[in-house]
Amino acid sequence: MLFRSIFLLSLLSFSPWTSVDYVWGTSYDSGRDKHYCTEGSFKYFEEAYHREPENPDYQVGYGICRVIHAGDDPALRELYDHEALDILYRAVELHKNIRAAFFIAKYIQTGGDLNFHSLDHNKLNEAIAAHQHVLFLIYRDTSFPESGQIHNEEDDQIELKSNHALPLLYFYKFLTGGWGLYNQRLLQSSIYKKHNKENMNSKSNTYPDYSPYTLDSLSRTVEFANQCINLPQKYYFDTVDYTVYKAACRILKKIALEFQPLQEQRLSILNQKSCEDILDCPEYHELEN
Repeated sequence: MLFRSIFLLSLLSFSPWTSVDYVWGTSYDSGRDKHYCTEGSFKYFEEAYHREPENPDYQVGYGICRVIHAGDDPALRELYDHEALDILYRAVELHKNIRAAFFIAKYIQTGGDLNFHSLDHNKLNEAIAAHQHVLFLIYRDTSFPESGQIHNEEDDQIELKSNHALPLLYFYKFLTGGWGLYNQRLLQSSIYKKHNKENMNSKSNTYPDYSPYTLDSLSRTVEFANQCINLPQKYYFDTVDYTVYKAACRILKKIALEFQPLQEQRLSILNQKSCEDILDCPEYHELEN
């Protein structure tokens, strides 16, 4: 099915973490590899945090390292993640720490994998809100990044990445919602029911939090792509990253604008009585193709 193909292709093509991120100078873009927060760094931040638990630098350092070193045991990993995220959330709440907010946004977006190939489709709304909060913290700080953020910003390019993540995530929300809408109608199909009685309860997610909002998701993609495109170049932006992310946002805007009339037609066809059974609806499949 074409829509599924587009959906899967998009997951491979539009990674928001295409340039390298750093934890204290080393990348954590490739997941929880302990190379990206060494045992020595972890021990340093752990001791420093327990010595000064209200120090925001130690909170963030220990929180990030605690996630990376959570281990492979699922139960322990969940426990350590919960502990670490509590610390990072506290750093955001009490100290408005932007690095902590950005790490939390990435954690939510990737389902805790911290791998740029990962995406938690069930947490898109939460990931969007998290990146919006990152930008809120940046833009409310009138002295940013001189307010102790310059090193973090030069290393992480947080402002650029969150500006790009928003249209990207809204586009994912559109794609996931469209896939969910198809699954909803598939589950109502008499043809499908006849041949898939045993699999009815195991069908893919219908994503009810996204499927009613496909057109809104496309509009939001355009809105936040424009915000990304219009972001002026700042002295702390990496020139290559700035060029790449703005180009990616222009692509997202172009795709979303092209999809809007097609999605309007798609919804119109689905509302027709002749398309009650999606597997017996030539107009729908013609539009997809």
